[in-house]
Parts: sequence; C-alpha cells; structure tokens
Amino acid sequence: MDNHFNFQGDVCTGSIINNILPCNTTLKGHVPWDVILREYPEAEFYKKFSIERNPWDKCVSLYYFYKAEGRYFADNASFSDFISHRELLPQDLQQYINAPNLTVVLWERLAEELEEVLASVGIQFDRNKFASYQLKAGHRRDTHYSHLYSDEDVEIVRSIFTPQIELFNYDFEDQRKLLG
Repeated sequence: MDNHFNFQGDVCTGSIINNILPCNTTLKGHVPWDVILREYPEAEFYKKFSIERNPWDKCVSLYYFYKAEGRYFADNASFSDFISHRELLPQDLQQYINAPNLTVVLWERLAEELEEVLASVGIQFDRNKFASYQLKAGHRRDTHYSHLYSDEDVEIVRSIFTPQIELFNYDFEDQRKLLG
C-alpha cells in the first residue's frame, strides 16, 4: 500500500475512500483533538492540520452519505428533514480548534493549502498523485449544494455553524435561481 504520510510522529486517521489505513495509531476517522492527545500526549508538539469545508456544502455531502449508508433516517427523508435533526450535522470545529500548532486547510482550496502545509514540514507534495485520489465517496448527486436548500434550511445551517462561517468567511453560494 502506498502511504505518503507514514513517517515518525505521524498520526493519520486514514481514509476508507482511498484505502489508506491509519498510520501509527489505533484511531480511525474524524477524531477529536482531546482523544488524540490522550492516546498520544507527544502530539501536542506536532505540527497539525485539519480540513474544514463550507458548512452548507458539508451538510449536503453528509446527507447523501447517510442516505447511501442507510443511516439515521428513512430513505424517503428530504434534505429539510435531515437538516431539522441538528444532532446529525457535522459540527467538527470544537473537535480540533484548540489544538496547538494547528493549520486549518480549506476544502475549497485543498490542493494548494495542503501543498503549503506539507512543505512546512519538509514533505514534497505530488500534485499528480494527489489528483488521482478519490476525495469523495461518490454518494452525492452532481448538483450544486444550494439546490437542496429552502430559505429556512439556509438559516438553520447559518445558526448552527456561525463560528465556522465567521472564522473562515464562508457564505451560502445561492445558485437556486439558475435552475429556473
């Protein structure tokens, strides 16, 4: 298996999509900083990065993922039904924001920002290899995220994700009128 991040001090939680196994850790998936620190106290001194995504886009992605996996709600549940279950929404910011030596990479500029982060720790970024990675699970329909939102849904996400929206200057990119 080809894993570019397996070096001393790495705590990579892996990716099922790319068949990248976790490196040097028993932790898997989205892991809160305090859990990583409990298992690996030396991680406090590591350079860390986390990826954040536009919350409106992230909620649509999770909706399709849960639907494909048959999790949490009925197959015929609408996106508005999903949004109304606030406990299911991906509120990740508090899991990592207090980690020292943290750089947040924005999903919308993933390749550019990841290249900078890796260069800062002496790892060469291979854009060709990166382009070959399947970054999405393939559950989502090929449509702009805004097409699933009602005005009320937009405001629900805005109220839940205010810290991320303000911190990373996210906005709802409304393309709903382009359908008509």
